[in-house]
Amino acid sequence: MQQAQNLKQYLTLLKEYMPFILLFPTILGGLWQIIELSSMSMSYIRFFSATQLLADGLVILMLIISFFIAALFFSNLSKSRTTKKTPKYIFSVNKPENFIAKNIILNSIKNTKNSILYSFLSNISILFFDIFIYYFFNYFYEETYANFQDTFLGFIFYFMFLILFIFMLFLHYEIFIKPYRTILRTTFFEEKDIFIIKVAFIATIIFIFATFFHRTFLIPNNLLNLKNIEKYLNNQSYNTNSVNYYNDKYIFIEHNNGDNNKSIEIIKFEKLFDN
Repeated sequence: MQQAQNLKQYLTLLKEYMPFILLFPTILGGLWQIIELSSMSMSYIRFFSATQLLADGLVILMLIISFFIAALFFSNLSKSRTTKKTPKYIFSVNKPENFIAKNIILNSIKNTKNSILYSFLSNISILFFDIFIYYFFNYFYEETYANFQDTFLGFIFYFMFLILFIFMLFLHYEIFIKPYRTILRTTFFEEKDIFIIKVAFIATIIFIFATFFHRTFLIPNNLLNLKNIEKYLNNQSYNTNSVNYYNDKYIFIEHNNGDNNKSIEIIKFEKLFDN
């Protein structure tokens, strides 16, 4: 009976928020397109394509759902670890040396100078974490994922990378933030340091996945029509050419003539189908 009531409530909520649910992928697609166009120049937003929104939004939504599934898994893991912890009074009796060592660390953090040192080390650790993730991502993409990105195996690789990434975030949180969260909140670092750490985590996630998304879902590696674009680019007198972005109307090509002399050429999407 209770399950039937819960199901009825879920269906009511689903019906109530259905317009927003249907609109959400479109909003995501619009945001991605604006980011891609503005990364070349704000003026390129004029080439925004409304008919591309839903397709882009569905792809982004798929990634977000995968991310939240992985995040939910480690969130539940963290909660189960917390509930299974031994009470402090038992912990102190069975392993007094660990209890004393932990209290020494916490009391040390209460000291202002040590709080400054701890917050500095925490932020430095996040910086190294960001650098490691960035280079690990590049290696993962170049050596492994790029060979399978257009197959179901590629999606499995992507999900494995996602799980590993969330696990490393979870591990960093468990080691550097969670044990001392209560102590840090009693100091003047609550509004500054904890906020900076949260922003750093969010920035890391956004940067890594924006880069991953751009490189993975821009153009499929096995698309034969790319040879038509390559044929066109080979006739241009530039050192290097690359496709920066495309929608269902335009293809944006970056030309580099050396000495960081870059220019953008826009061609019609139909060029992809020219023989």
